[in-house]
Amino acid sequence: MEAKDLQDKNVDPLTATIAAAADTSDAVLLFGCTAIGFTTPATLTGATFTFLGDMGDGTFVTVKDQLNATVTFIVSVDSGYALDATVFAPYDQIKVVAADGNEAAERLITIKPFAL
Repeated sequence: MEAKDLQDKNVDPLTATIAAAADTSDAVLLFGCTAIGFTTPATLTGATFTFLGDMGDGTFVTVKDQLNATVTFIVSVDSGYALDATVFAPYDQIKVVAADGNEAAERLITIKPFAL
């Protein structure tokens, strides 16, 4: 793949917002992309993220990998994480879940999409 082809697939980051006193973000529409990474904000209450995904019918399910394991990240503040693009490719939209419980304040998680 040439550099121009990769540039054509580069898409601006999206934001998942977890509201104060909530554990699940709003839905992030992937617009024909897959999620390839995310970054965490400067402050977090919990330390574990999982994901929910919707394949277009409005039903969000737990995102799992090919081995039926829930996609789980132990996270820290101001950090970036790579996602397996093939695991996230089927989903039209995703949500980030703070698996340790509610966040104390609003949290903005940056999602990096990549065009399919």
